[in-house]
Amino acid sequence: MFNIGCMYLNLESDLFLQIWNFCELRNLKKNKAYKSLCLNNDGKYVQFLRDLSERNSDLKEYYESIIANGDWESMGLLQDRMFNHPENYDLNDSSIQVLITIHFLTQNDQQKRKDPWTEN
Repeated sequence: MFNIGCMYLNLESDLFLQIWNFCELRNLKKNKAYKSLCLNNDGKYVQFLRDLSERNSDLKEYYESIIANGDWESMGLLQDRMFNHPENYDLNDSSIQVLITIHFLTQNDQQKRKDPWTEN
């Protein structure tokens, strides 16, 4: 079976840290804490999103949602924007490719990661 954590081994450690960090996600019903992939608010990816939202005004709300929450946008805003305004998302633009890749890679990880949270 594929281990989602193995996928990140191919990324340079600094690249990973410029995008993500790990945080604790609590499941109150099960009274358990899990490791979750969170946005690194101090990383270069946040600057990348800001710059991209200045070039592409359709991404402004997406960027502002991420900044306001301090974490990834999970309400489907990006998917909705891409579906309803495809002219603003040139799939040949490498910045749009990075945005989509990071967004969906993060969502996939958050759905599949079941690692228990440890303090170390």
